[in-house]
Amino acid sequence: MIKGHTKIELFNADTGEREFQYEKDNLVTNAVQELIAFQTMMGRSMNYNVFPIAKNALGGILLFDGKLTEDVNNTNFPTEAKLVGYASRDTNTDDAMRGSLNAIETHKTDTGYVSVWDFGTAQANGTIQSVALTSAYAGVNPFQRQVCGDFYCDMDTIENKEHNGRPFLVQDEFVYWLNSDGVTVQRGRFDPYAVKVADQTYGSFTLPYETVTTLKLPDYQNFSNIGPAKYWMPGTDGYLYLITQNNRISSYTSYGNTYYNYYYDEGNEKNDAKLYLTKYKMSDLSFEKQPEEVITLAGVHLASRSDYSIVVNKGYLYAKSYDEHGIYIVNLSNPVDIKTFTFDNSGTFDGMTPMLYNGGIQYQYRYQKDGDSYYKTGFLYPDASHSEEAVDGAAIEIPPILHSDGKLLATYHYDGYYDNDRIRTALRCAYLGTINNLSSPITKNASQTMKITYTLTDKEDA
Repeated sequence: MIKGHTKIELFNADTGEREFQYEKDNLVTNAVQELIAFQTMMGRSMNYNVFPIAKNALGGILLFDGKLTEDVNNTNFPTEAKLVGYASRDTNTDDAMRGSLNAIETHKTDTGYVSVWDFGTAQANGTIQSVALTSAYAGVNPFQRQVCGDFYCDMDTIENKEHNGRPFLVQDEFVYWLNSDGVTVQRGRFDPYAVKVADQTYGSFTLPYETVTTLKLPDYQNFSNIGPAKYWMPGTDGYLYLITQNNRISSYTSYGNTYYNYYYDEGNEKNDAKLYLTKYKMSDLSFEKQPEEVITLAGVHLASRSDYSIVVNKGYLYAKSYDEHGIYIVNLSNPVDIKTFTFDNSGTFDGMTPMLYNGGIQYQYRYQKDGDSYYKTGFLYPDASHSEEAVDGAAIEIPPILHSDGKLLATYHYDGYYDNDRIRTALRCAYLGTINNLSSPITKNASQTMKITYTLTDKEDA
């Protein structure tokens, strides 16, 4: 069994004097054994992403400002703590959150491995309350590497050519999607564990399907104007949401006949935007329509709808602002509880997707600097707190996760080409491989450097 031990030291940057030292044994989660079991089950050969474990599967480190839940089954990226710093197996010179591997002091022992990371005066400053090992891949930049590209199970790609639908749920070995008419729920058998890499490497297949039900729309909705792309949003609370920003109907008369126009994705330039929200029970797969709700958002200006410009996660609604420079956070159980998050650098909204387990979202925005375009990716939480990467980055894909088995497997929606929506299965790489909650928080500042020594030992249980 792998055992872990952490030592954290703070040094005066001018004198080199050690000002603080902390040591503690820590909990090792089930992440590594799940990773090995999953890849073995999939028929995938063990590769450099796993072994040696100390260099790869547990080759990265994450620093958080709050405590983590100490449970061997807790491998999920947290919501109870915000990311302060991280590091992998290389040297960093430009990322203010990322440390560097001390290659001289890192070494193999007779019973395990010792990894040492150094953080300079400008790196990982702030409050540190917990430390966790993660994959070396995620340690490079956990903001951008939540899903492992290198662990990618590309054979589990489904092209919905026959129905051009949008997947919204994976449950009980089925994937569910909305047909292009926006109201017909269909499903096909999909077991992400069943297809081995040897069978479908970099392949795809058309999925046989059946119709489950036709959703009953609210009276004010125009059947032909509801589409799967903009208006339907799977929540993480057991409901599928139909959300429109306006049910305004205009009419005109021509040659004695009255015609009606419906407006659904109209932007709201004025205060007190309204959302028209209908829930369909998804947890029992009945898709039973719930009573319609009208939510007035005082002082809120909403943008016109686009894909994933509104996200629902664990009782909170996240919506792109009208000027696209921020995100509104609405407590659905108390709609007067509205918070606003504004992007730095006069940034412009580029996308967001829910993070299944922690109730927050992953977002991305673009901005201009010295005549060039850059992107930043971060995590936003219901209380409007956030953490985001410190470097000028490039755009990444942040696909919405449809399902996770509670371990390291994630199934997500991927926009295919030529109107073929897909789902893919991959591994979550920014997992918690170990958990060490400090007895009391420490604060690192710009006058200090920090060294973290992590010792992994392979010991037999007594």
